[in-house]
Amino acid sequence: QLLSYVAQTEREFTRQRQAEGIAAALERGVRFGPDRIPMPEGFHALAEDWWNGFVTATDAGKRLGISRKTFTRRAAEWGADQGYTNRRV
Repeated sequence: QLLSYVAQTEREFTRQRQAEGIAAALERGVRFGPDRIPMPEGFHALAEDWWNGFVTATDAGKRLGISRKTFTRRAAEWGADQGYTNRRV
């Protein structure tokens, strides 16, 4: 019972130190995760077509050589920057 208490206390201290380290890194501007891939040539035209309902995300991703999820996420970000609010389906 004593050993489980010590182990639990150590886990809590570890989590607290980890949270403090992450908070300090974020304050310094550290980005977590992999670097973003640059979008291929023709992305903006396909993103606009996707927003207007002329092409599916799957088809656009295949044409660009990226995944559907990557295309959808980046096209949504691009559309928000361009002022698009509702995607035509």
